[in-house]
Amino acid sequence: MEKISLISRVRAGDRKAFDELCRKYYAMLVSYARLFLRDDWAEDVVQDVFYNVWQRRETLDDSNSLYKYLLRSVYNLVSYTHLTLP
Repeated sequence: MEKISLISRVRAGDRKAFDELCRKYYAMLVSYARLFLRDDWAEDVVQDVFYNVWQRRETLDDSNSLYKYLLRSVYNLVSYTHLTLP
């Protein structure tokens, strides 16, 4: 129930809730991104994911798993990054 409350607060534009979300998932997402990218790129990808979450916060869905959504977002951005890196 806490996740749903957190998602609802983020969707409403609550910056403290967004900061809480970032603290909660940042390390896990960077570790996941490091499976595919160097450390500095992994952190950049995760920061971009959180930026996109904030920009599109109104579209967050309480009924879906936030963690799975974030993992998929990292994976998609990693895939895109691999395509655009020299």
